[in-house]
Amino acid sequence: GVPVFTLLGEDVILDESNYLVTRLDAESGAVVWSTDATVLDAVLWMQSTDKGDILVNGFDRWGKLDGATGNLLWSGSSPALTCQPMRCSNPKTVALPDGDLLQVSSRVASTGGTEPMVALLHTDGSGTYELWFPNSGVGTRSRIHSVEVDSQGEIWMHMNEWVDGGRIPLRWLTKFDLETGTLTGRQAF
Repeated sequence: GVPVFTLLGEDVILDESNYLVTRLDAESGAVVWSTDATVLDAVLWMQSTDKGDILVNGFDRWGKLDGATGNLLWSGSSPALTCQPMRCSNPKTVALPDGDLLQVSSRVASTGGTEPMVALLHTDGSGTYELWFPNSGVGTRSRIHSVEVDSQGEIWMHMNEWVDGGRIPLRWLTKFDLETGTLTGRQAF
């Protein structure tokens, strides 16, 4: 797969093999530290914090690494575990202005279709999260294709929906309301 990486100052934090996270010195390329991230069950996403640590999201767990040592500071169960017995498809994670994380994906629904999953991951060290499966109201199969946060902190999602076994998805943009856990508005494109 494609390596996951982020920057910490000018140093590069690189997930070399889904389980080995390494900090490389920006000037020399020398290894500053390497840490075994097996507890996270494959690293999917990383981002440095303004305090110099690294938030890491894996399949089974998510948490924070100490930027100076690579040690795992804390971790919690991943919202992706709610998709069992199958994994959530293509989870994507973005940082919110307050430092918390938003993870989106989709899971197989009890109806046999798919439904969107949205999780708010609290980065306060508790390892807790809030979870929603917002009903988009149209498709029998729904998937969040991408998510972004604008400069005002509004959460925008690009959704695809397939209706009645159709092969061509309906594509639209919507906002997600963190207070209610609902999708608001819809703009087709």
